[in-house]
Amino acid sequence: MVVYLIMINLSKSDEVQAALWQADGISAVFASLHEISTSYEIVGSGSHAESLAAAAARQNQDAQAVPLSSKEWAALALAECPDFKIGTSSPSQVETLKRKLAKVLNLYNDRPDIILSANSEADRKAKRARKCDDDGDDIGLIIGSKRTRTMEQFLMNSTPGFWASIEKHFHEHSFAKSCWTERIWNNKNIWMRSTVEYNSAAVCQNTPPPEENSSKVDWGLPMSQKAHEAFAERMALDFERATATILNPDKKTMLRKNDQAVMKLRNVLAFFYQPCVHDLIKSVVDDAAFKDYEDCCRGSVHLFSATREGCKHKTSRRSTHRSSSTLYV
Repeated sequence: MVVYLIMINLSKSDEVQAALWQADGISAVFASLHEISTSYEIVGSGSHAESLAAAAARQNQDAQAVPLSSKEWAALALAECPDFKIGTSSPSQVETLKRKLAKVLNLYNDRPDIILSANSEADRKAKRARKCDDDGDDIGLIIGSKRTRTMEQFLMNSTPGFWASIEKHFHEHSFAKSCWTERIWNNKNIWMRSTVEYNSAAVCQNTPPPEENSSKVDWGLPMSQKAHEAFAERMALDFERATATILNPDKKTMLRKNDQAVMKLRNVLAFFYQPCVHDLIKSVVDDAAFKDYEDCCRGSVHLFSATREGCKHKTSRRSTHRSSSTLYV
C-alpha cells in the first residue's frame, strides 16, 4: 500500500517524465499493486468499541507483543471521547467517559479467547509466584478492578504534562524496562488531588519567632498539578541517573523505586509545591537561588541550598541555626 501511494504521488509530479510510466517494468509493478487482495473483518456489530476490544485482545495474546499498559488502555478510552480533556473535563463528561471505558473493558473481558486465558493453570501459578504483583487482581488476560481504577486515574486525575513525561520516557525505554510499573500507577497517592495522613507532630516541634517569615503548611500534603507533573519528571530522571552505567535492560529494572521511595518523593514534591511554601521561598531568596530550587524539585540538579548570599533579608534580624539562615514553614 505504501509503495502504491508513493507511485500515485510520483505520477502527479512534474519532475517525473510521463514516458517513464510507459516502461514495461514500471507499468507491470503498478498494475500488480491493483491486484493485492485486502480483507476486512467485522467484529460483532462492527462498532468502534468492539474493534478496540478485539485489537487489544489480539495484542495481549500475541507472545511477541507487549501487553497493553493501563496508560494505553486509557488512550483507547480517549479514542471513544475525542472531546474529553484530561484532568479538566466536566463531571458529565467524566461520567460519559467512565461508561465508555467500562463498555470497552466489558467487551474485552467477555471475549471467549480472553476468558480461556483465565483458565490457564500456568498463568495462575505465575500469578502466585509474582512477588511484585504488578498486574494487581488481573486473572490471565482479564482486566481486574485495580487496573480499571488506574485507567480512571490517568483520565480524571492526571494532566497532559504528566502523560507527556511518561511518553518521553517510553521513547527510550519500553514499559517493561522503564521506571514505571502497574504497581506504582496503582498507588492512589501519586495522582492529582490525593492527600496523605502525615504525622505533622514529628516535624512541627519549633514555633518560629514572630519577626521571622513563616507559613502554615497543609500536612495533608495535597498533590497539586505542579507536584504531579514534577513527580513524573523526577521518576524518569532518577531512573536515568541510577542506571547510567548499566547496559543490561533487565538489570536496570532492579533499580526502580520501591513503594517507600515512591512515597518519599511524592511527599517531598507535594510539600515544596504547596503555594504557601513555594511563595515563602520565593520571597526570601533571589531569582537565581529560586531557579536552583525549582530545578532541584524537578530533578535538573541534585541539591538546593539557600545560602546567606542568596537570601533577601529585608531587616537585620536573622535566626541562626548551625551558622546558616533558617527558613520557617
